[in-house]
Amino acid sequence: MSDGTDNIAGEGVPDVPVVNLEDAHKQDPMHPNVRALLKHFSYAHLPPELQKVSRPVCELAEDMAHQLDGPELTAGLRKLMEAKDCFVRAALAE
Repeated sequence: MSDGTDNIAGEGVPDVPVVNLEDAHKQDPMHPNVRALLKHFSYAHLPPELQKVSRPVCELAEDMAHQLDGPELTAGLRKLMEAKDCFVRAALAE
């Protein structure tokens, strides 16, 4: 009978729950790299005039991230991020 402190080495370290990766993937299917890229599309920190430029790009990125998967998605998001940066710089130049 285990008191919750047995581990493989039997050194009294608390058991760590086993995570079923298949179940975790079903709950959150977004690849960590995609999630990391999406952080670069945030726009709340921008002034309102730049939010108008950045928001539609963010919405497109989020839509694509929820519809697609795979290496081409991350490549597309990186290119979209570059485009968003160019659009914001263009708005700054006005």
